Amino acid sequence: MKIVLLVLCAVFCAYNSFSQRQLIMWPTEGNTDKIVFSETVYRLNTSVTVLHANAIKFANNNFKGEKDTIVVDNSAKTISGKSAFFIPVNELGERGKGFVSFSFQIWSHNNYYKYRLADFQHVGLHAGSIAGGALENEKAASDQMLFPRTYWNELKAKSYYRIQTAIEKLKLAMAAEVHVP
Repeated sequence: MKIVLLVLCAVFCAYNSFSQRQLIMWPTEGNTDKIVFSETVYRLNTSVTVLHANAIKFANNNFKGEKDTIVVDNSAKTISGKSAFFIPVNELGERGKGFVSFSFQIWSHNNYYKYRLADFQHVGLHAGSIAGGALENEKAASDQMLFPRTYWNELKAKSYYRIQTAIEKLKLAMAAEVHVP
């Protein structure tokens, strides 16, 4: 019995070490396999004005870097833009410094809002930096010798964490009580 358990444990460990990519379940859109984080969040008894004001405050507080662009459409109660977060691959030194860029939209309505984050791309910081490309890729866009799969998977895991953190910040900001004049 002990031998069977040891063999099962060894097989399980080997399977996990070869399938690191499958540990994170990225949300994908339809048949495109594009990574898209999207959700409709209901906030009963909350006006579109309050939700839109919260969305503007969230965007202004969180997307203020030089790579960030915010477009506010007050008539449609939407916010859209592009942003990026810095994620270095320390093992690659100076060449491993780069950003993960993405687009975002927030739509405000009476009693609910919807957000969407998509178009995730890893780009290098400098001309000589290594770029991973779209996060949907199983392998980095750069040569495997320059950007090994282990580092690519670690970058994607860090990106997933950063995206989830941004979504949680959005939800906290949207839940705040704002008094609109």
